[in-house]
Amino acid sequence: MADDPTPGMESPEESRADEQPSPPNKKRKVVVLAALLVAIALGAGVAYSQFGMIDQTAQKFLGEPEEEPTDMPIEYGEFAQLEPLVINPAETNGSRFLMVGVGIESADPAVLEEVALKDIVVRDLVNDVLSTKTVEMLSDVSNRDSLKQEIRLLINTHLSEGEIDRLYFTQFMLQ
Repeated sequence: MADDPTPGMESPEESRADEQPSPPNKKRKVVVLAALLVAIALGAGVAYSQFGMIDQTAQKFLGEPEEEPTDMPIEYGEFAQLEPLVINPAETNGSRFLMVGVGIESADPAVLEEVALKDIVVRDLVNDVLSTKTVEMLSDVSNRDSLKQEIRLLINTHLSEGEIDRLYFTQFMLQ
């Protein structure tokens, strides 16, 4: 009977087998840690993306005035359109051409009247500037603003009633 354990009593070997901890599951810990880091990153991203809206809501709640936009709308003057010009760019020997339409803006209507009276001179000035440019220069879109500025300043030197405020290319086709 000594070999029979009493009911409810375990042998020392059986109790040690039950007490042994299971081997740690490293993969499971890594997965849980990675999921936690992803959740934290997502939460931070959402909070950051909503910060502007949270700030606006806080300003309204606290009664702080919102900042007014600083961009003022553009005030346009009056416009005139030159007849389209066909120009041979520099170094093309007439094998290439540029068809360009030019719009002119001025706050002073007297300037547009003078431009209309001097239409031949203005068109010649536009032709003079653009015919000195190569196809490479004309085809580079980043040069357009400097071309407009150059033409506008040149035309303004021939006007006595005032100045052209802005010059626009309403058509710009290079062939």
